[in-house]
Amino acid sequence: VEYDLSTAPIKITTHQREVSGQAGTLDSWSFYDGLGRLVESKTESEDPNQQIISGITEYSNKGLPIKKYLPSFTPSTPNFTIPDHSGPFTTIDHDCLGRVVKTTNPDNSFASIIYSKLSHIRKTKSRRKNHQRSASRNFFH
Repeated sequence: VEYDLSTAPIKITTHQREVSGQAGTLDSWSFYDGLGRLVESKTESEDPNQQIISGITEYSNKGLPIKKYLPSFTPSTPNFTIPDHSGPFTTIDHDCLGRVVKTTNPDNSFASIIYSKLSHIRKTKSRRKNHQRSASRNFFH
């Protein structure tokens, strides 16, 4: 593991052995903002000219994740890549206490959570527009 605190965002490079006892490594790079939040991760792919970029997240002014982009390919470089925000993403909605209340996937399917009182949670999932499934549970059981 290598830490580069001189860059913005901060870069952490990880080398993992492909085969124990041999020289080849699978390298990955993680980039963190000044608040310690993951901004993006890169991993080697089968194509030496491309990397898999993931973990791209947008945060609200309260520091909560509001958009998470799906992994994609990017040209190979160990340096930070300015995120492409044109790809598919998941949106995350929060209540005033910062709890996740709804997650919407790129295909518009969603999962929502309704918090009532302190000990009851109701979850709803939708895979298609008119197909929903609900479940309730007591937080303490």
